Amino acid sequence: MDNILDDILNDNVPSTIAKRISQNMKQRRLDLNLTQALLSKKSGVSFGTLKRFETSAEISLKSLLQLAISLNATELFNDLFKIEKSERIDDILKQKREIHRKRARINV
Repeated sequence: MDNILDDILNDNVPSTIAKRISQNMKQRRLDLNLTQALLSKKSGVSFGTLKRFETSAEISLKSLLQLAISLNATELFNDLFKIEKSERIDDILKQKREIHRKRARINV
């Protein structure tokens, strides 16, 4: 219960994050003086999908990426889930010894 409350208080819930992304995308579109129709045509994302994203923050990852490409806003996508490379030799040696999993374990 504490984790859920912490997430709500810290705005780390998926719907809040999605809404923030949607608002940021809309503001970027407006700053570039693009209409929804023009961005839809430029990105290949249907007008309805773009409108739904701006109002309800619902969109597929593929469509979100198409919009980001059209708005020159892809820089942060490349760093999502990126594993930080270590600079210390001890950490590098430790990483070599660690097994990199290809699948998750099923917790029973």
